[in-house]
Amino acid sequence: MAAKKKATKKKAAKPKGQPLTAHFVKSVKHSGGRSPDKHCDGVNGLMLQVMPTGSRQWVQRITLDGTRNDYGLGGFPDVGLGEARLTAARNAAEARAYRRAAHRGLAA
Repeated sequence: MAAKKKATKKKAAKPKGQPLTAHFVKSVKHSGGRSPDKHCDGVNGLMLQVMPTGSRQWVQRITLDGTRNDYGLGGFPDVGLGEARLTAARNAAEARAYRRAAHRGLAA
C-alpha cells in the first residue's frame, strides 16, 4: 500500500503585487531555511526582510551609477510601516535628484 501524504497547511502570504499591510508586517513569519525572506512593498524599492531568527528589518534597494545598493532603514517594530515608507520616499527622491544632476553634468 502507498503511504498517505500528510496534509500540510499553507501559510497565508501577501498576494504578489500588493503593498504590505500593517497586519501582514506584524504577523509574518520566516518560511524556514537559511536565507532571509524578502517581501516587497512595491514602491520605492522598500522591502521587509524576515530573518530565520524571526527578526524583521526594513531594507531599501536603490540603483546608483549602475550599482545596486541595499540600505537598512531599521528594524520592526522600532520603525513602523508608515515611517519606513516615508524614509524610502525621501531616499528615492534624493536618488532621482542625484541621477538628474549626474545626467546634466554629462550632457554639458
